[in-house]
Amino acid sequence: MTFKTTKNANYENVNDIDPITASELMNNASITWIDVRSSEEYTGELSHIKVSKLIPMDQIPNQLADINKNDTKIFICRSGARSAKTCQYLQGIGYTNCYNLAGGMIKWNELQLPTEGK
Repeated sequence: MTFKTTKNANYENVNDIDPITASELMNNASITWIDVRSSEEYTGELSHIKVSKLIPMDQIPNQLADINKNDTKIFICRSGARSAKTCQYLQGIGYTNCYNLAGGMIKWNELQLPTEGK
């Protein structure tokens, strides 16, 4: 699967996907969306992307069995930092096709893209 990405400025070997491009992929069932925020953030002010699954960042190491190593994955957080760090971690242990949502839910909401409950 190919789509436009950019190199993350802060995390080596992490690719960012911009929210507009990501939103065009929401109906693609072969992409797994993982939100790494806390459950309070997931249901809070910024809400969450309808197709996303909540796995808080600190639980990722214990939930590896729930994350397919080779499927395309888009990781989400509030601003894009925790999700980029998660991508870097997973790639370091052999996961492929990990993408960071650039700007996180802050940017997603600024662009008025669809969220669950809004």
